[in-house]
Amino acid sequence: MEKLAKSKTIQKRLMEISNLVSVDLDSAIDILQSVILDNQNDFYLMEIEYVTNMIREEEMYRELTSDKKMYYDCLKMLGTDFYEIGNCQRAYYHYELAKEKTEHPIFDYYLGKMLYKQARYIDALPYFQEYLSHGGKKLPNCLLYLIKIYAKQKQYKKANKLSIKIRKLEDTFGSDFQFKRYHRKKYNSFYDYVKNVATSEIQLTVDDFAVEDCPEVASYDDYNFHQKLQVIKSLLIQNQSKRAESYLNNLIPETKEEQKELVQFQKNKIIYKNQKR
Repeated sequence: MEKLAKSKTIQKRLMEISNLVSVDLDSAIDILQSVILDNQNDFYLMEIEYVTNMIREEEMYRELTSDKKMYYDCLKMLGTDFYEIGNCQRAYYHYELAKEKTEHPIFDYYLGKMLYKQARYIDALPYFQEYLSHGGKKLPNCLLYLIKIYAKQKQYKKANKLSIKIRKLEDTFGSDFQFKRYHRKKYNSFYDYVKNVATSEIQLTVDDFAVEDCPEVASYDDYNFHQKLQVIKSLLIQNQSKRAESYLNNLIPETKEEQKELVQFQKNKIIYKNQKR
């Protein structure tokens, strides 16, 4: 009974770490150190490695120069923008440029994802495998795509091995996945995870960062009204209020819908200024 209670406590603290990484990194590190000390039977080694890599990803972002951070934020959000409208080729281009400019490992995941979405499964595989070797917060998603690629290649043993990992992570951290059991003649324990249409990833909003600081990206003037507001929002988040206000003062709505959007945006400005990445 005592062991069960201790196990539940460790799970709770691991979940707490995953929630704290991007908002209170120091506290996340402190809790991780205590979890490592309490994990005497090494039962949670994989989960500890997962949150450790999440912390490392955040540290790598914070260690970027201000210019590289701008490239990271700008290009990542533009990649998301193009992905949301179904243009995976343009999204891939921005993620590839982000990887080149920042060398941040999370872009291995995004590059693999964009290739997967274009049914280029063989090309996507090395990106996912690379991210798997040091994967942080996108590890469950990476495992999901690898499972499906191996399943398509009929490499069921590899898929099954990864499905065990994703189930173990799910037990501690929860997930945005549903799973189905596939009965095979030799591999009746194989689990194939499919995404739930209500996942947070699918519902990501578009937040473009200051495109003029990224010369390879289309100019601010090429964006529509909504996209320009997103650029301004991102500038506010980056504490570039003067530049944001300059753009905002020159933004003229042409329809009633745009006028409503602008009014709501003005009301939300204080929220954006206090919002973190």
